[in-house]
Amino acid sequence: MWSFISRFIELLFIFYIVRSVISSVSRMFGGSSPAAHVPPVQQPPAELHSAGVFKKDPVCQTYIQVPSEWARRVGDDTIYFCSKECRDRFKV
Repeated sequence: MWSFISRFIELLFIFYIVRSVISSVSRMFGGSSPAAHVPPVQQPPAELHSAGVFKKDPVCQTYIQVPSEWARRVGDDTIYFCSKECRDRFKV
């Protein structure tokens, strides 16, 4: 009986180690990070766009709802982005 319990604990420990390694490698290579995103809207409804609720991301050309957490001030203008990656890729 003790042999079975010790074997079971050993397998749980190995599973935990393998899962931790896979999770770490996944995070290093951008696995399921907040940076991996799906563009929110390809084309906003016309009435919302004309009301200024949506702005176009200049990098990936998707529309995002304003205010966005990813924004950059350029002169007197505020440019909105759908993600940190688009904001970082933007060239003034």
